Amino acid sequence: MSVASIIRDRHSYRAYDPSRKISEEDMALILDAALNAPSAHNRQPFRIYRLKSAEAREKIYRCWDRAFLRDAPEILMVVGEEEEAWVYKDGRNSAVYIDCAIATSYMEMQAWDLGIGSLWVCAFDREKVCELFGFEMGRHTPVNLLVLGYEPDGVSKKPRLRKSLSALYSEL
Repeated sequence: MSVASIIRDRHSYRAYDPSRKISEEDMALILDAALNAPSAHNRQPFRIYRLKSAEAREKIYRCWDRAFLRDAPEILMVVGEEEEAWVYKDGRNSAVYIDCAIATSYMEMQAWDLGIGSLWVCAFDREKVCELFGFEMGRHTPVNLLVLGYEPDGVSKKPRLRKSLSALYSEL
């Protein structure tokens, strides 16, 4: 599959077939994509937590509970490590969110190439995640979840609505 087709055809899944598990080999490829993603000054200021245990999954359901999340075979939580992130010269912001987003995008594209769907989630209660998992907001900040799995048969796909290029692009 070409990168162009992955970018064009990938869509978010909001339904998963709980009977279809993702192989360890495929998970290794997905995680390897994050390891190879670019980051500011190659700092890789993130940790990826695979929520495998029933206890970890119950904790995340307390922060964002959706039926399809419970059906998903895999949930990855990307946590930004502020102290490891490159800081802009003005000293006001770091690249931690950007670097987490790039790593997540690479994992998402690798998953799609393997025939595995995903959903990027940021709508969870980050403070609750910190409380339940023992993270310190501002040092170990939960940035997003990447939900992974196979779509069940018979799910109708909605067309992806996109802005026009002219709405997003200008030359200076």
